[in-house]
Amino acid sequence: MIWSLSKGQVALEAGRVVGTAFMTPFGNTCATLNTIIVDEAMRGRGLGRRLTTTALEQAGDRECRLTGTADGLPLYEKLGFVATHDVRQHQGTVRQVSAPPAVEWIGSEHLPTLTALDRAAFGADRAALMNALAGEGRFAAIINEDGIAAFAAVRAFGRGEVVGPVVAQDCDGREP
Repeated sequence: MIWSLSKGQVALEAGRVVGTAFMTPFGNTCATLNTIIVDEAMRGRGLGRRLTTTALEQAGDRECRLTGTADGLPLYEKLGFVATHDVRQHQGTVRQVSAPPAVEWIGSEHLPTLTALDRAAFGADRAALMNALAGEGRFAAIINEDGIAAFAAVRAFGRGEVVGPVVAQDCDGREP
């Protein structure tokens, strides 16, 4: 999915991929840098800097965001990024759970509402991503008397499934 939404490049050594970096545009104002990976044997040679700089150039004037590892943080800070949040990833086998009464699976006819909620939460237009998620996965939503208050996208990934984005209104019902 990331390849279909992004511009990217690879670094090759003797025909072997040793590095990657992608830039995913979200409208004309925002982009994310992602899949910045350098083969462990190639680290310390400036390859990560060159790949990341090229991705930044591809983003143009867009605000750029990235989710990186602690290993990459020194490079990203040198390039002007500032750490703002921690992201936690959880993996495992999910046991069967009963959904609360207000949670239900919804169809793509709700995509405009989900896209609007996502835009309010993320701060940029990720309509292309939301369309791709609708094509590859499904959405669970919390629906209250005012309509859709929250959603999570679920899709196949690797050996299982991935959940995200997960978006919800504030507790007082305001947009995210």
